[in-house]
Amino acid sequence: MLTEDLDTFFDVDEFAEQVTLDSVPISAIFSEEPVEVDFVQTKKPFIRCKASDAAAAQFNSTVVRSGSTYKVKKIERDETARIAALQLEKQ
Repeated sequence: MLTEDLDTFFDVDEFAEQVTLDSVPISAIFSEEPVEVDFVQTKKPFIRCKASDAAAAQFNSTVVRSGSTYKVKKIERDETARIAALQLEKQ
């Protein structure tokens, strides 16, 4: 179980970057994970952040990262309920 200080993990000087979630700045880790759809390989963008930062997130919430806009399509929390993973769709 993850017991580390999440503020350190999601520090923009360490692993994270600043994005906005519905116009609110948060620290998040961006990744693109491979998925297969109808035998076609593609990548789905995700951000991971503290669950408390994503508490107000919902389907179609807006995320802006480095000038690119995304919509939230799925929200998952890890087994500790301290980290949220938001699956995104680029707009």
